[in-house]
Amino acid sequence: MATSSAYSIVKFSGLVGYGQAEVNILDSSKKEEPLYLGLSLDYDFSQKLTFSLEHFRTAKPSPFGTKVGVTTFTARYSFFVPHVQVQLADNKNTFDYFQQRNIVPWLGLQVGLAQATLFKTTTDPNDKDSSMTGFYLGTSVGADYSLGMDWGIRSELKWGSVVAGPGDLKFQSLAIGLFQFL
Repeated sequence: MATSSAYSIVKFSGLVGYGQAEVNILDSSKKEEPLYLGLSLDYDFSQKLTFSLEHFRTAKPSPFGTKVGVTTFTARYSFFVPHVQVQLADNKNTFDYFQQRNIVPWLGLQVGLAQATLFKTTTDPNDKDSSMTGFYLGTSVGADYSLGMDWGIRSELKWGSVVAGPGDLKFQSLAIGLFQFL
């Protein structure tokens, strides 16, 4: 089954789960957890290769706040079976969709930018707000499974860190969410 104009090749996904970011900027360090929020727009380049634009963040629930965000370009390789595909409706078919239902495991490589801000937490006048932006490199593993005509479920585990920049950031998450073919 080759990817062509007869198949939807773009999908949008949203994920929630557990996430943790450890940030060290100058003399300040902070850990932000336990919430993970992620969005991605995926483009199926071939039967086993998908390119994505992703943005994900960690957050704390009380008081709600997020100080760490990462935006990446991700390449995902589906091993064992081709990734989930849905055939678009046309007048030549007697059915409206074709659904491939497999658990599709994948491995991903992420390259992008990470941003973090640490606000001062004391009344000491020497304590300053600090922020950093750095080059992020990460990996992820996960699986997709089609649940309906044009949507499905995704689970993923990701980890990565800033490899170049003024501070240090380490990121890991375990999340689950839904994807929708566009």
